Amino acid sequence: MNRTIGIIGAGNMGTAIVRGLVTAAVVAPQDILATDIDQRRLEAIAADPGAKTTTHIQTLAAASDVIVLAVKPQSMEGALRELSRYVKPSHLVISIAAGMSTAYIEKHLGGQTRVVRTMPNTPAMVRAGATALCRGSQATEEDMAFATRLFAALGTTVVVGEDLMDAVTAISGSGPAYFFYLAEKLAKAGVEQGLSDKDAAELVRQTFYGSATLLRESGRAPEELRARVTSKGGTTAAAVSVFDAASLDSIISRAVSAAVARSKELGT
Repeated sequence: MNRTIGIIGAGNMGTAIVRGLVTAAVVAPQDILATDIDQRRLEAIAADPGAKTTTHIQTLAAASDVIVLAVKPQSMEGALRELSRYVKPSHLVISIAAGMSTAYIEKHLGGQTRVVRTMPNTPAMVRAGATALCRGSQATEEDMAFATRLFAALGTTVVVGEDLMDAVTAISGSGPAYFFYLAEKLAKAGVEQGLSDKDAAELVRQTFYGSATLLRESGRAPEELRARVTSKGGTTAAAVSVFDAASLDSIISRAVSAAVARSKELGT
């Protein structure tokens, strides 16, 4: 893309983005510069996927065309305070932080910075991510197009209004954790029924992979695919009846609402 990408924050999500971009051959490792307060993270991202690193935001800002804010919401104020000393009008700033509004970021960077807010998720690491994007008041259509191309290399992208970003955070941002949680519990139940740890894990892993692939590639609604597996009076129906009796739909709705509320709490 002929631009140097600076990553402030080399944690799980920042590293996932870097690895995804390098794997997709969208950005060469030498065109990515990462910084983090944890030296071990910098050593890891330098070793794989081979990004350059620095311990100074000033160095990163001077060398970068695009700056990705990949710090936790709780650390954002401090990162913005330091970055504000070095950010230039030519910079495009992309945030991946949950709850942090474009207005908040713009304000802390002097009011004129071009900001695009995104919410990716960790499957970006294997180019199977889902990212929603929204535009700040100073960002241009060209900025949005660039950010969308950047994250499209990591999976699916959608553009939404900023008022929907908390919902996105709860659905796709946190969604992989829900998926892994269910996989964890299903494998545990398999062990309880006599399967070995290894066999239960492999069966769950392949079942989830195959089901997700079928859902995506068939283009059919999940309720239709579920109905096809759920024969009246069969084993699946017996399991689904337990989910229904426990009001699983209500539990999921409450869980998502809790995630939305927390995103709003983190946001400013």
